[in-house]
Amino acid sequence: DMGTSTALYTKLSQRPEEIELLKFYRLWINLVIIITFIFILGTQLTSSYKLIWPNQELIFIYLAAGMAIITWIVQILGQIADAYSLTVKSEIARMCQKFLGMLFILALFFLNQLNLIHFFYYNYIILLLLAIGLLWIIQSDTHSIINHVQLSVIQIRKYAIEFYNYSNPLFVLLLVGLI
Repeated sequence: DMGTSTALYTKLSQRPEEIELLKFYRLWINLVIIITFIFILGTQLTSSYKLIWPNQELIFIYLAAGMAIITWIVQILGQIADAYSLTVKSEIARMCQKFLGMLFILALFFLNQLNLIHFFYYNYIILLLLAIGLLWIIQSDTHSIINHVQLSVIQIRKYAIEFYNYSNPLFVLLLVGLI
């Protein structure tokens, strides 16, 4: 995410009524998802996935990518809830999610169904339930994040520059930290 979710949280905290920020970030999320799956598809078509992810079945690569994306989106929804001062409600939703998750994992265990595929499905279900809960909390507090606002090319460019200027130092710091 290269620091863009931090930029969204900061900008949304400063300008909570600016729903265009959310529309722009939704475009960014869609772009990241498309690039991620095109990359995996490209590695599949060239068989280079065997070098990048040795001894991994292709289904698990796709499932892991999907889970990573859903996890990222849930993190962003949590930050949006925090920016709108809905932290207590969102944390209650997280506690409910953890309790349901415990029940699901125990059920899988006692039914002798705990395997890698079911574990991925379990995570998908738990994360999607939390995402729905966070969306409901945000929407019910009169903050519409599901909007039909159209952004002009000028607005997209303005937000892209704003997010780049904010996130660029974080991205460079991330790269330095990897060394």
